[in-house]
Amino acid sequence: MEKITVKICDTIMGGGKTQAAISYMNAPENRDKNFLYITPFLTEVERIVKACPARRFVQPSSHDGPDGKKGSLKRLLARKRCIASTHQLLRQADQETTQLLKDGNYTLIMDETMSAVDLYPLHKDDVGVLIKSGMGELVNKQLFWKDAEYGGLVYRDLKRDLDNGCFIYVEDYTYIWNVSPYFLTACNEVIVLTYMFRSSILRGYLDILHAEYEYIGTKRVGDGEYVFAEPGWMPEYVKDLKNKIHIVEGVTNNIASNRNAKNAVNEPKKKFALSSSWYLKDTLSGGKGIKKLKGTISYLYNTLTIVPSKARMWTTFKEYQTKLEGGGYKKGFVACTARATNDFSDRTDLAYLVNIFMNPNIKKYFYSMGIEIDEDEYALSEMIQWIWRSAIRRGEDIRIYIPSERMRNLLKGWLDSF
Repeated sequence: MEKITVKICDTIMGGGKTQAAISYMNAPENRDKNFLYITPFLTEVERIVKACPARRFVQPSSHDGPDGKKGSLKRLLARKRCIASTHQLLRQADQETTQLLKDGNYTLIMDETMSAVDLYPLHKDDVGVLIKSGMGELVNKQLFWKDAEYGGLVYRDLKRDLDNGCFIYVEDYTYIWNVSPYFLTACNEVIVLTYMFRSSILRGYLDILHAEYEYIGTKRVGDGEYVFAEPGWMPEYVKDLKNKIHIVEGVTNNIASNRNAKNAVNEPKKKFALSSSWYLKDTLSGGKGIKKLKGTISYLYNTLTIVPSKARMWTTFKEYQTKLEGGGYKKGFVACTARATNDFSDRTDLAYLVNIFMNPNIKKYFYSMGIEIDEDEYALSEMIQWIWRSAIRRGEDIRIYIPSERMRNLLKGWLDSF
């Protein structure tokens, strides 16, 4: 496989990463480059289209001829058009797409890191059948499609991903790389816009590919104007973050106690309290902890605070949302995985009701490949991204309730670092 070099623009939210990318794409000296801009949300796609009128960005459309967006992407690449789309598009790329990228002198810009590695529901028995039937083969933990004559529909998507080198089989678990390594090597240039890259799953994936990194930053050159620059510059607002983010103290809930929510002042001591496994175990044992937590939130939002409900924002793991939602804050739920959206920038009163850990099987996979990701930094980066959906992104004061002692201390340590 060809060497992969990735430019990492690792800058805090509000540091002008997207605007710097827009300046880069609009720069006259880059007129001969074609751009593929990938971002999590359609609103950001539309922002790029509007901000780069001279580059005439287009979006792949499911209505543009046969094969849906995949076929539309190929036709646009063949015409060497600048393209803006969501992360999901990368999963639809095949070998023909990769070749078109290579022929078109494309620069790939990824706005925010994506979940580059996921577990895939392919059982070890399925893997055995693929190998025994001659359709697949396993080479150095990587699963490939072998049957060149196959033209059916049942395994079409599976064949595409295996052809792209996206399947890894380790100790009875099947993992999928959500970006084909061939896709990355086909691009003339790859730029990732992110924050805390070292703690991301994308970094683990790129380390497996032995990618080389060139770190870049941003700098402000005018009112709302930014360009790529040497790393190190930070926006002025970070110096005041500790005075803007107010962590709720004294109304937190000791999940293990028998006190009612109003009087509970001790905080969860266990490292894994409010993790996804904690929620599951509590649910299976009757849900007393979740009920206490809901009581605390209700007391916090309906007795202690006087802000309107539309100023509230809270989160938990999606499967436990209905167990915790209540009057006065129900509509303020924002998924704990939310990032790269401005839709909640009017929210000032937050409740972060999760304790984040990496998927243990993905962590095990990275470990088997000799790669470690700091789990506290990973949790912190996920929390910060969620917090930045709120009014703090507009420079306004926010108040946040974090009942997990671990997550609360991580945020405090981060704020103390500025």
